[in-house]
Amino acid sequence: MVKTQGLDKIEKELASFEKKATQGLDQTVKTAAVLCVAQAKKNLSRPYPKGARDTSQLHDNITYERGPQTEGITYRVGTNVEHAPFIEFGTKPHFPPLGDESKGLIRWVIRHMGAAKGKTPVFGKVKKADRVDKAKSIAFAIAKKIAKYGTPPKPFLRPAFTEAKRKLIHDLEGMKK
Repeated sequence: MVKTQGLDKIEKELASFEKKATQGLDQTVKTAAVLCVAQAKKNLSRPYPKGARDTSQLHDNITYERGPQTEGITYRVGTNVEHAPFIEFGTKPHFPPLGDESKGLIRWVIRHMGAAKGKTPVFGKVKKADRVDKAKSIAFAIAKKIAKYGTPPKPFLRPAFTEAKRKLIHDLEGMKK
């Protein structure tokens, strides 16, 4: 009869090793997700014409979350902002809603007519009394161009994912050594 001693100790050590390895792997993947979020936000903040940061709504709502345990170690990066796909992929020609002073393209134009602190207004200086009329004519001209050409893509998430993936692969290869 063969009797094995210390088997329970070996099982505990293996379980401890597996837990530590899994935690290290989880942290590595999480670091890639954090990098992806940061890079996507940086991409949005690039200067015109590549960037697409206006009100910061999209920028401030790019996040990551851990995926379900049943999928292994996964993290999801993205946003719930409705206009995100239109920024990322651009649009086909369409006539956008002009809106008014509180919403739509006219609101966007008015926001860009007013200068941010220390910056020059996009559409030049306009007297406050003339701002809405000037904004309407500018918004209509922009809408006509969008109706003819659509809007160009300004990828922010896909390039961020590519960079995070490259770093993750590099970090995982480093863990093998």
